[in-house]
This record gives sequence, structure tokens and C-alpha cells, in this order.
Amino acid sequence: DAYEATEDEELSVDAEEGVLANDTIHDETVELIAALVDDVEHGTLELAADGSFTYLPEENFVGEDVFTYKACIEGGECSEEPATVTITVEPVNDEPNAVDDEYETPMGKKLEVPAPGVLENDIDPDPSDEQTVEVKDLPLHGELVLNADGSFTYEPDAGFHGIDTFTYWLISEPGVQSAYMDSATVTITVRPVARIFLPIILK
Repeated sequence: DAYEATEDEELSVDAEEGVLANDTIHDETVELIAALVDDVEHGTLELAADGSFTYLPEENFVGEDVFTYKACIEGGECSEEPATVTITVEPVNDEPNAVDDEYETPMGKKLEVPAPGVLENDIDPDPSDEQTVEVKDLPLHGELVLNADGSFTYEPDAGFHGIDTFTYWLISEPGVQSAYMDSATVTITVRPVARIFLPIILK
């Protein structure tokens, strides 16, 4: 038997489509019972005697999981060889998690952050997904250039020192209509530059 499930979702199969649905016996008046032999390895299985079952895959598991069973007569014999049930768990796009960032730069000096930049601490449960970023809200006290790969430059306004922020979108699978997005805030501390006062020597 073969069934399909979805990542992180429970599969429920009733008796009409269960593992016994395609099993036969010469005496049609005798009812078959499903007996589990080998359990699944990547989830939780509950197999009922009538062949119906539920299956919940482990979190984020995708691929094939299998279990085996024997068809038995109640109070009697079972099939000699167990039958194999294959469950194919199809992947879904998991939502990424954008994490806030903090940087600092001296007053009047451009901050240059190479890739992966703001992406470095962001989390995507699907490592195969391509991640990009886009500006959500620009800073109020400087000029920002944010690249898709997470790198950016920030140049504070002349004379400004203090806290400035911008926000960005983290996009999983750009260009896909169903792509997931999350946002995070980047805080930039612009440090004041100490002024050096030279003593005035009067002659």
C-alpha cells in the first residue's frame, strides 16, 4: 500500500481506504484484522484492527516512512509474509524567522557590512530555500543601501549621533507567490566622536 502525507500534518485514513482494503480472503464471510509488525521510524502511527490508521510525521520530516502489518483472521492465522505500507511525506514551505540585529559606527563614518549581513542570524527551517531581504522602513537619520544578500551600507547624517533604526523583510523563496515573509529591526548606534580641546597659552 502507498499513501501521501503533508509535512507536519496528521494523515487520517478510514477503513474503506485502509491497509485491508485491497487484501482478500477466500471466505468472504470471515473478517480480516490488521496486526502491526514493524512500526514507522519517523513519526507516530496508530493502526486499528479494521485497517484504518492515523500517522503524524516528526516535525519537519519529509521523505518516505514505512510500516509493515499482517492480515489475520480473528482468533486464527495470519498471512505468512507481512505487507509493506509506504507513506510519502511531501514538504511544505516553512515560515522563516527574521531576528533583530545591532550595529554601531562612529559619528560621520559610513558603516559597511558584508554579506550575509542581516541574514547571518536569521532562521529558515528549510535550508534549501533561497533567502533574500528587502527594505521595509528606511532609517530616519542616515542613508541606507540594503542588498538582497543581506549586506548593506549606512551613512549617518552629518552631525548626527544616537540611535537610528531600519526594518527589513526576510523573504523565503523569492518570486514564488506563496513565499513566506518575516520582518526584523536593525538598530544602529552612532557614537559621538570625542572632541579634543587644546589649551590656549597666553604669552
